[in-house]
Amino acid sequence: MPAKSNYLRTSDLARSVGVHPNTVRRYVERGILPPVERAPNGYRRFTRRHLDCLRLAHLVYNGQYPGKGIYRSGVRIVQVAAGDDWGGALELAYGHLALVRSERAQADVAARLLE
Repeated sequence: MPAKSNYLRTSDLARSVGVHPNTVRRYVERGILPPVERAPNGYRRFTRRHLDCLRLAHLVYNGQYPGKGIYRSGVRIVQVAAGDDWGGALELAYGHLALVRSERAQADVAARLLE
């Protein structure tokens, strides 16, 4: 019995996140996802790391963020994760959380003024 491959196909990534396979390809071309190894037949060989980066990118790029600062913060997390610096991405994520909490606090103040 042949061993199961640890690699994922473009369609596997796309399906698991709910995007078109061309989105996955474009994300690789733009550096949103890490570089991809190619099999001898030319097919892309994605890994769990690529899937994690795609999930993160999908969350950031499709989120309904209220301001550009929060969006830019999320984009930076994606870039650092794509560069395989997960510690740096985690550190940025904590900063992102603080930024979101600050925005939320400001929104709460505004809402109380309107009550």
